[in-house]
Amino acid sequence: MPTAPDSSAPARDVTGGGRQYVERLVAEFRPRIRLATPITGVRRGPAGVEITDGRGERSRYDHVVLACHADQSLGMLEDATPLERSLLGAFRYQPNRAILHRDASLMPRRRDPASTDGRRPGIPPIPT
Repeated sequence: MPTAPDSSAPARDVTGGGRQYVERLVAEFRPRIRLATPITGVRRGPAGVEITDGRGERSRYDHVVLACHADQSLGMLEDATPLERSLLGAFRYQPNRAILHRDASLMPRRRDPASTDGRRPGIPPIPT
């Protein structure tokens, strides 16, 4: 069973932001990354992984990375194993409400990435 990361470990910033490590990860694969392509099915087989896109076209790959939410991954996996169903189905979601504004008095005083949570101490979340 997977374990949760050690929450007492100090947070570390990536120089240049998270885009830097994502860029390094995808640089070699960029020409083969399919963006803005709805995927309706993913099935593993002896010759690799077959994906079906929103137009019904099928493509075969050695490996596939599903860079999406767990429930979306589970919805695409046509041959999900019992373990995958258990793990990916365990995530719970709730609707979130966001209000966009320009009121500087409600913005975090610090402008660094660690201050991205726009909720200030003493201001309760908006009930849904």
